[in-house]
Amino acid sequence: MASMTWIDDGELLLHPIAKMLCQDIENAGHSLVLVSKDKVSGSAIFGDDTNTKIMENYVIRRKKRLNVRFQKEKKKNNLLARINRRVIESINSIDKKITRFRAHKFVKIKSFLKGNIYVITKLNLGEVIIVSRAYLIPALLIRLAKDLIQRRKRFIIYYPFELYGHQKAKYSKTILFLEKIFLKKVPSLLITQNELREEYYRRKGYKGKSLVVRNYKRKMTPVEVDYAPCKKFRIVLVGLVDYGRGIEFLLEWTIKEKRNLHFTVIGKAHKRWLNEHRKIIDDALKAEVLTFYDPVPDHQLKSKIGDFDAGLIIYDETCKNHLFCAPSKLTDYLHAGLPVLASDLPAMRYYRDRFAFVKVFQNTADNSFEEAVRLLKAYRSRSQHQEIARVTNVLCWENESEKILHQIKIWLSANVKQGD
Repeated sequence: MASMTWIDDGELLLHPIAKMLCQDIENAGHSLVLVSKDKVSGSAIFGDDTNTKIMENYVIRRKKRLNVRFQKEKKKNNLLARINRRVIESINSIDKKITRFRAHKFVKIKSFLKGNIYVITKLNLGEVIIVSRAYLIPALLIRLAKDLIQRRKRFIIYYPFELYGHQKAKYSKTILFLEKIFLKKVPSLLITQNELREEYYRRKGYKGKSLVVRNYKRKMTPVEVDYAPCKKFRIVLVGLVDYGRGIEFLLEWTIKEKRNLHFTVIGKAHKRWLNEHRKIIDDALKAEVLTFYDPVPDHQLKSKIGDFDAGLIIYDETCKNHLFCAPSKLTDYLHAGLPVLASDLPAMRYYRDRFAFVKVFQNTADNSFEEAVRLLKAYRSRSQHQEIARVTNVLCWENESEKILHQIKIWLSANVKQGD
């Protein structure tokens, strides 16, 4: 069994895929230390008898946004921390450009540099290291150079969940440069969520072994669907409503053309997006084509959305993370026995080409969405449910997780002596 360290700069266990992998690592008998911003102990997630430890109050992050969040200091009476917070809050009330620059620089010194120094000097790394974000690469390169001198072997797994840092929340040129060095020079296993993301990192210079591990949820039997006809075609969207989704265009079109559709959102809406689109939201609510519900836990989601006619996956093409999207909500919908309407993005065409219950549409082409809905209406039947039930036995996290655990087992058998 291996001692493992997973280093991240955010609240790792909020990501459903990360949480499931942590549980599977634990169940396989490995000891795991999470270095993240998670505020809960390992026993809260995995039970009292656990080999998983979560290091609290730790962050490697620099923010360029206006609402700068601060890591809680271990000493609550830390005078310098209070002064720093007031300085940033006062900066946030000034000009937008000045705010972004000043806040970015301030937090970079306070958290980013401090966190990297900790990784370099104090963190006791395991035999297997999982890295989720490029922020961590500078410190990791220094630690690996030290390991090289000491002739110590470690299994490095680079498992980036998102590509926002390469475009939206822009990494610095230094981070991107060091990431290229890491990809080209450091022996590692690259894990991506689909072939498009794998190719993206290949173009950045990665030449090592890679795995495609798709963002599926755990295996479930789909809900039995009621096929009785209804007045409106009911579409559900699970997740955050934010910029870059485009649901406001579908709502506006539905109201204008008086289409017989109803959209339900189960999740949160970004406050700024909500304020900016208040008129269309109010119009949709008044026209009874939109309903909002609070988020629900994963174990309740299946029964909550089982009465709808289709699940919605919608993103625009403004960034690579959307173009190469790998949403776990796909299997949420399938577990509820729902067919899927998805934006016509490269990553979603993979499913369109393989399964009749996935239809894609152009976000800006109203007739495209209408045609996708028409095709799903025609397809909705008991044979559809049987097909979805068959596919969910294949599109499940158990199959994906096994790929990672198998690679860890291979490395351990080749590099760690029995009994170590």
